[in-house]
Amino acid sequence: MERLWGSRSLEEQAEVLELLSRRLGPNARLQGPRGGPGVRLMMLLEEVYRRALADADWSVVRRSAGAMGLVHPQLEDALTDLLVRQKQVVVGRNYTRDSLITHPEGSLTIAAMVRRFSGEDGREWMLQQELLLALDGMARSDAELLSGSLTLQLGQLLLLLTGELATEANLSPSEAFEALCRLPPHAIRRRLRLVLADVEHARASLQRKEQLHLRGRVRWEVPDPLAELPKDGGWLKHRMRLGALQRVPKDFYPGIWDLLHHCPGIVIGDKLERRNRLESAPLLREKTPGEKNFAILVEHLLSKIEAPEYRRLCIETLLTLLAFVAANPKVQFDDDIVLDVVIGHAVRVGWQQRHPRVPAADYGQHKAEAWDLFYRSSPADCRRWQLLALQELTDGALAA
Repeated sequence: MERLWGSRSLEEQAEVLELLSRRLGPNARLQGPRGGPGVRLMMLLEEVYRRALADADWSVVRRSAGAMGLVHPQLEDALTDLLVRQKQVVVGRNYTRDSLITHPEGSLTIAAMVRRFSGEDGREWMLQQELLLALDGMARSDAELLSGSLTLQLGQLLLLLTGELATEANLSPSEAFEALCRLPPHAIRRRLRLVLADVEHARASLQRKEQLHLRGRVRWEVPDPLAELPKDGGWLKHRMRLGALQRVPKDFYPGIWDLLHHCPGIVIGDKLERRNRLESAPLLREKTPGEKNFAILVEHLLSKIEAPEYRRLCIETLLTLLAFVAANPKVQFDDDIVLDVVIGHAVRVGWQQRHPRVPAADYGQHKAEAWDLFYRSSPADCRRWQLLALQELTDGALAA
């Protein structure tokens, strides 16, 4: 609150209000500056929203709209129209059965699903609402753009837009997301049209940005993890239990500190959220491997991941990376290691290994099954697929 009352920046005010809204709820009352009368948080958000609209500051407009929980009333009509045209919609980042919409839903339900399956940044929620409306408009005016797509993935389209912008301006994913948030709605629609006109080019741009550059000779043989067979319910339920408890091995946090010696940073959770990055240089300079504050920082980033089973996958992926650098103590990554990227590619690798006769180009139609397969597979299988994914992502590595 001190930061809020002392700020003259509309962008900073919006970000602080979003954080306060997340912690206290939008209906909270804040104590006024210098002990003055209290003020409703929602009233402040509305004021910032109006000022940002007047200034055409679209990043602030979207952030404050997300914090206020604004919902476009035509989401329901847009979804229904797309469903009538034999399309189905996936909201959020990850393709799961729960995030797949195959039946008409009300606007409030659609917006709630977007929030549930997306990152914590309200601007992403509003962008996905905009994308749904834009897709409906294109389906009406230029149906050919969507002719090859049965499933429209809002989160994936957002990543493709970000990837294109990152390539154009040579930005990191989080910088490109910031730039995208600043664009007006008509510019978002124009970019979406260009992406849909050449999806393969957009995917190639995203893949280039996800590429990892590795220096040093590499051994890809890494020991399998020690994992007891789950007593009941299989690996998915086992991961849900462990993820809910957020249980990690004894030397996990010192291992992460050591991993930071091999890369400029690690991104845990939503890769478009700049605060989810562990930056190696300052952390290694200011903290020690056994320091409690470092463990709390890593634990905080993991705890922000809503789904316990995905939280567990992130922990397993970190353990794979720890085993990899233990087997390769001299290797150096020149890029940030983004867990979302490694896991996403590992899911695809696992599916293709189990279904070698399915053409690689058809993978998009099987994403929900692929994620389900991954969650239900043993940690040893998942580690092998993670290493294969890492091998695909690396560029110029020399096998030992």
